[in-house]
Amino acid sequence: MGNVLLGSLKILAVAGAIVVLAVACAPTLMQQRETGLAAATTDRERGEVYYRTSCNLCHALYMPRSFTPREWPRIVKRYGPRARLSQEQRELVLEYLTAASGESGESGKRR
Repeated sequence: MGNVLLGSLKILAVAGAIVVLAVACAPTLMQQRETGLAAATTDRERGEVYYRTSCNLCHALYMPRSFTPREWPRIVKRYGPRARLSQEQRELVLEYLTAASGESGESGKRR
């Protein structure tokens, strides 16, 4: 019984160390946002950065074509504040989503 407990504790210690290293080495969303914004040259690109670094905090990201250009404004208006996006950031996200959703005639496909 003692050896089983000791073995379990060792496994937990190793697993904990792996988690700590993974979290410490992974770029944070804020770092990803800063890097993306520095590289963005258009409002649409900035909107994509805000979308990818804010909207996935609560759910998996939807592909822009998941909704039509007419549907996105209602969605961004409702959920933008929950994602803690400023009005300017919501406008950029909306610009990205409506433009990207109109690039293909397909709609209703998620993720």
